[in-house]
Amino acid sequence: MADPELARKSVNLRLEESENPFLTYCSMCRESLSGHGKDVFHIFDLLFNTPPREDRTGFSQRRANREALRRDLLGPSDLPPEPWDDLDISISQTVRECLEERHILESDIRQTLWESSLQGRYLFSSKGTRLASSRIGNVTFWVEYLPLEETLEIINAWSHRMTLELTE
Repeated sequence: MADPELARKSVNLRLEESENPFLTYCSMCRESLSGHGKDVFHIFDLLFNTPPREDRTGFSQRRANREALRRDLLGPSDLPPEPWDDLDISISQTVRECLEERHILESDIRQTLWESSLQGRYLFSSKGTRLASSRIGNVTFWVEYLPLEETLEIINAWSHRMTLELTE
């Protein structure tokens, strides 16, 4: 993750090594190797008799899967849901791939949109889209979106770790 270009080269080298399906014990390795037309099994796929995956799960879905597994094993959490959890957003596959590359979670997008809406803080563009921002931990997120009747269509999103201070 620290050097995406080196990671791509490593994945391509591994993919060229064999025509056979791959078996991994690391979920990040499974994620990196999948999506290239080769079956990739995680060791748990063999233990639980699940089919191999050719597609990538993605950061947001992996987080949701971990939460579902935790709930299945330990029962429901005592923590209340976040108010932005049910915010209806629509993300195209192209934008989803961009978010994945930038390591931006859907939950960060939802929280940014929720907080921006509560504060009435967003910018309007001449294209009819809005730009919302929110600082979550030490990261500032920017989300460009188009409000539709029943959903918010995500156009783009960025994040950075610098602080912008507004003065009056």
